[in-house]
Amino acid sequence: MTSRARTGIGGAWACAVALAVALAGCSVVEPSSYAGPPVPAGTAATQAAASATVVPAPSAPAPTDTPAPPSTTATPVAPTPTPTPDCRGAKDERTSKAQPFVVCGIVVVSKNHRITKAYVPELTAVGLRLAVVSSASLTPDATAALRALFQAAKAKGHTLAVRFAYRSYALQDQMYQPGETYTAPPGASEHQTGLAVDLAAVVSGKQVRGFAFGTSSAGKWVREHAHEYGFILRYPSGGEKSTGYPYEPWHLRYVGVDEATKIKASGLTLEQYLRIP
Repeated sequence: MTSRARTGIGGAWACAVALAVALAGCSVVEPSSYAGPPVPAGTAATQAAASATVVPAPSAPAPTDTPAPPSTTATPVAPTPTPTPDCRGAKDERTSKAQPFVVCGIVVVSKNHRITKAYVPELTAVGLRLAVVSSASLTPDATAALRALFQAAKAKGHTLAVRFAYRSYALQDQMYQPGETYTAPPGASEHQTGLAVDLAAVVSGKQVRGFAFGTSSAGKWVREHAHEYGFILRYPSGGEKSTGYPYEPWHLRYVGVDEATKIKASGLTLEQYLRIP
């Protein structure tokens, strides 16, 4: 090796050593908040968006034709109404005859259902035209109904008169003759209840009574309209077997408008309607 070459290598080595010494004596200080090289704007958001997993929104279930299950709620059932007991056909089980036999609210007095002389109803003077008797009384309800009947008959051109109304047990005893067909024995007469009345008509100043009353225009009108005022024809034609009395077109009995209307429509006697002997 020539001296020039050795001189060149030695000079290079000296330079390397000098550089190493210089670097060893120097320190590089970096700010504590340094977070690395700056990131271009939008780079982080873009990367986050790129890395996010897209989850699709749940879709509604497809409609089906399967019907909804039936309701399990029970339908309320109306209670079966308790039938009203039929009062007809009642038995006469009175222990005392001081009060009359009553069926469905209707007083019944007859040969089969008698009362004693102790029975006296509340009475009111009828205050209507009289025939035969000098006074006449009925129960208050029967009196009011009879007055309405007389007024309605007069409006139709008929003049009515009262022949008999209430009769006491004693008076009935005086009038009754054994074997009499049309007069009841004492205690068996409806007149004692104050609910029965015997009528007549007055035509041209003359009294029309008995069977003639039944065939008169006044009697026919009464027979057709008496129920509208609460009266029935107590002893109709053909009813003797059940009533115990022959036909009496003059004898009316007060039972109230509702019952009179039903009895009239039925075509039955009172005994048949009430189903009693």
